Amino acid sequence: MWLITLRDLQWRRRRFGFGALGAAMVFAVTLLLSGLSAGLHGEANRNIEAVGADAWLVRAGVSGPFSALSAMPDTVVEQVAAAPGVRRADPWILAFGTTAGAREVDVNVVGYRPGGLGPPAPSAGRQPTRPSEVMVDSATGYKVGDQFTMNGTPLNVVGKVKHMTLRGGVGNIYLNLRDAQSVLFKGNRIITAVITQGTPKDPAALGLSALNQNAARGDILRLFQKALHGIDLLRLILWAVAIAVIGTVIYLSVLERIQDLAVLKAIGIATNSLMFSLVVQAALMSLLAGGAAIVMSFAIAPVFPMPVSMSVASCLALMGFAFAIGMVSSLAGLRRAVGVDPATAFGGAI
Repeated sequence: MWLITLRDLQWRRRRFGFGALGAAMVFAVTLLLSGLSAGLHGEANRNIEAVGADAWLVRAGVSGPFSALSAMPDTVVEQVAAAPGVRRADPWILAFGTTAGAREVDVNVVGYRPGGLGPPAPSAGRQPTRPSEVMVDSATGYKVGDQFTMNGTPLNVVGKVKHMTLRGGVGNIYLNLRDAQSVLFKGNRIITAVITQGTPKDPAALGLSALNQNAARGDILRLFQKALHGIDLLRLILWAVAIAVIGTVIYLSVLERIQDLAVLKAIGIATNSLMFSLVVQAALMSLLAGGAAIVMSFAIAPVFPMPVSMSVASCLALMGFAFAIGMVSSLAGLRRAVGVDPATAFGGAI
């Protein structure tokens, strides 16, 4: 049966090739969608870890420091620092803006107190320590030594980080607190959150609400909640499309081989052996499509406009799903093959 299976694949190689290519394109989109979902979650994790805070304090009634603007005077930092349970408190700003100069770039502006919580370690250059200095993420396209302006304030790039983005790939820029207030609030001493090590026991007494790391991570993902649900739904639809593509190829193959299957049954080949042949064909097509999809996805991911994170685990999961889809796809063909009457080999009706 192995030889018969391989010969049939060779005889119908063009059809199986097109079927595998179609399934591979579906699998590639599915893997990219999984990578996009993982990329958005990874984006949230990296930002939370970079800040290094145990809690984010925002005005009571505000959803969070990432999904809403929680403007408050920076004098509240001293009140939080004196609250029971707090070991350290620092001001923090997050807002969205656009750079000016040789080109315009949308950015997430992060303001922090030098030496305090907030900025990540640079991959090149250094953190800003003097006025009008900025550290940028590589997604902005700026390099160390470049200059640009924001709201009329000139800024010099002295450091660069990698993979520090928000809002699906929009690069962060890091300013010292006073520069961020100048750029965003015309110099008014406003902050959007207080970040702490240790959590105040009664933030409501200060008119604030506290978010722990998990809640802050959820606040980042709140912006993409509907998109993430849409991705999950689209993946299910694509799995169904893959089943239809592979199942159609296998079923057409069975229809073309009705006479052959009848002859094999007539000479004593067990039905289980015929079923095994069809399952092998479906599995080979699915696994070939899965391997091609992984190659396609890694080729597309670097130029994808949003962060895509693909791991060995996700690739292995795809191959597992591909194998399972091959099994499911063969069911219609198997049912047709099982029902073939051996008499067909001698001119009986199909």
